[in-house]
Amino acid sequence: MRDVWQFVPPRASRSATRLDLDARIAALAARQGGVVSREQLRALGLSDSGISARIARGLLHPVHRGVYAVGHPLVLGLGLDHAALLACGAEAVRSHRSAAAAWNLRGWGSRTVEVTAGAGRRSKAGIVVHCHRLYPEEVTELDGLRTTTVART
Repeated sequence: MRDVWQFVPPRASRSATRLDLDARIAALAARQGGVVSREQLRALGLSDSGISARIARGLLHPVHRGVYAVGHPLVLGLGLDHAALLACGAEAVRSHRSAAAAWNLRGWGSRTVEVTAGAGRRSKAGIVVHCHRLYPEEVTELDGLRTTTVART
């Protein structure tokens, strides 16, 4: 017989676990202008069926293939830039007119985001993709996004 009592915390209920996951998704989306990628959702522990269920319930709204707005379908400002970079892959960089607007070299004027990405990427609704290889010194981070430098822009 044991003389010492050991506290064993109760297991988290399924709904509590779901709430924790939703809170982590919301926190990530808040850092990225309201959008997340399918890859990021999987990394947080969400399955493909979980993603589909959240889309069906109106918690996730497709923006681009594999990129979702969290909570509501309206994506503006930096959220559009985040969504475009997530849709175009890890090496994509905000460039051209979008970078110029981010650097305050020109007005925003368009909901279309221009990115430079590696070969094989195609333009899609809301994104103009320029295929060009950039040198590391031509890329910096601005507003938490990979962006061409002022000189490159």
